[in-house]
Amino acid sequence: MRVTCAILMGLATTSAWAEGACAPRDAAFFCTFKDGATRVEVCTPPDNDTVTYRYGARMSEPELALTVDLAGLVTRPWPGIGRYYYQTVSFLNAGYTYEVWSSVDRLDEAARLQGGITVMKEEAIVAHLECDDGSVQDDLLALFDRIEAARARP
Repeated sequence: MRVTCAILMGLATTSAWAEGACAPRDAAFFCTFKDGATRVEVCTPPDNDTVTYRYGARMSEPELALTVDLAGLVTRPWPGIGRYYYQTVSFLNAGYTYEVWSSVDRLDEAARLQGGITVMKEEAIVAHLECDDGSVQDDLLALFDRIEAARARP
């Protein structure tokens, strides 16, 4: 099942990952907004138990950068039912939640991977950004595996 999900979600090409600050092997999620004017990336360096969220026009100087421990991330993996395969990972900062999500219609073979960010203050949605069509590069399944491993360590 995981193999099927990984195929559905697709892995990035090196050139697409190169647009962000993550090394290709470290990128768990990447996409652009507003015809490439801004972007988001989620990076997980293999040599430590942290994950970094970056958002902005230039990843070298992001508008927002958050680095947190893997074990502390809030995740919502696909529950295994429903038409849409989806998953989210959330970053908390100063009363705001930055939820990175990806989704694909499992019943439509021509469906493209979608993604975005939902920003919430407490329970209220304050922003909902959808990635540019075709820009989503997603390896959140690998991130979820690393989170589970980090939580299992004493």
